[in-house]
Amino acid sequence: MREISAVVGLSVASAIVASRMVPGASREIVAGMAGPLVAVVATWLVLRRAVRTNPAGVQQVMVGGFVVKLVFFALYVVAVAQFPGFRAQAFAASFGIYFVTLYVIEAV
Repeated sequence: MREISAVVGLSVASAIVASRMVPGASREIVAGMAGPLVAVVATWLVLRRAVRTNPAGVQQVMVGGFVVKLVFFALYVVAVAQFPGFRAQAFAASFGIYFVTLYVIEAV
């Protein structure tokens, strides 16, 4: 649980710093961080439970999670892009950076 708290804290702190460095893009930066952060935290929680309750079924949980994430990210990006006055370029940069960084941290 400490890892999750650390990743959430660091993500929020980095979003605050990035928002100050790029004035006027705080909504897009936070939106770009939120989706990948929710997905990574949910994955950690689900996998932690799967390892405890059924270690042999972890692969099935991961495959199912992959499908859920595909749908989640597609719906998330479409929903976020509907915000009025939304700057897609700032969101795409934030989303890409957080997505890659958080999944590398999760893999390690």
